[in-house]
Amino acid sequence: MLPDGTIEILGRIDTQIKLRGVRIESEGISAIVCKAPHFQQGPGLDANTILSRHPEIGIDQLVTFISWDAVPVSTRRIQKPYLVKPPNGILKAIRDICDVELPSYMRPSHVIPLSWLPLSSNGKADAKVLAAIFSTTSLQLLTDLSTGSRGKADVTSNRPATAVERQIFDILQQHTTVPFQEPFPHISVFECGMDSMAIIRLTKDLRESFGRRINAADVMKAQTLEGIATLFDGKPPVANLSATSTSSEDVEEIRSVYGEDVEAIWPPFTIQGGVLARSSAEEGLYVQHVLLAFGSTPDMARLRSVWSELVRMHPILRWESTFQHPRRSF
Repeated sequence: MLPDGTIEILGRIDTQIKLRGVRIESEGISAIVCKAPHFQQGPGLDANTILSRHPEIGIDQLVTFISWDAVPVSTRRIQKPYLVKPPNGILKAIRDICDVELPSYMRPSHVIPLSWLPLSSNGKADAKVLAAIFSTTSLQLLTDLSTGSRGKADVTSNRPATAVERQIFDILQQHTTVPFQEPFPHISVFECGMDSMAIIRLTKDLRESFGRRINAADVMKAQTLEGIATLFDGKPPVANLSATSTSSEDVEEIRSVYGEDVEAIWPPFTIQGGVLARSSAEEGLYVQHVLLAFGSTPDMARLRSVWSELVRMHPILRWESTFQHPRRSF
């Protein structure tokens, strides 16, 4: 507080960041990275995770920098670090433990090995220096690090891409600027700088290309060419899928929710209401649907009355409230 009573906000004292609407504790990611089993002796692994944007990718991504050599503090404060070749298997070990212990939205898109982690004047990792290193590193080198970290110690991961994976790779290249030269099975959509909206557009193209019904949530969970390819296993082709892509049957995701599991429904913020209204008015954007299934033909007059009362009690449901009943809208 200043002498005149003004409160000056100096910043956060934690390391919380926000990515795609989700708040993430970056130190939690770094802690998981440091648990990689490759380093059991010596000074151990040091890691720091930041949220940064590469000028050629154009989207915020989680980037983790790692170092494993003991370097004097004076050097870390004064000199700028540089990229180094990591020990064999360390990047794969980091990817593996992140896949097991972190949800997909918290897994770093890039893991960059440095000679040391730079320190600021207050003794903490210098995020500005790290962000500058990431933004000036070529996309080709980032690509080599990403693909090189997958499966070097695993013979099965060195296999060539299948025909399905190559087809997915060709579609993916239409949605990303990352210059992958070969369709490595472990290329991840998040490493390509894709956010949820980009993945929804990718999913639409995949559905139309393969003639199969998949949703964006499945693609985000599968992440890699290899994982996405498994989504098409055992799924029969759907005739005229593109012609019905805007119908009520083409809902991205359907989940069952039971009344006893819902404690309360709260009104949205103004901006949330605007997003829902805009999404329902523009083709191609993601719209959430509520589907009600009945064992027999319901009394529609009574259903409308009950629904109107529900909307009155819970205003979040007022946006584009529509009943659909075998090919008719009410």
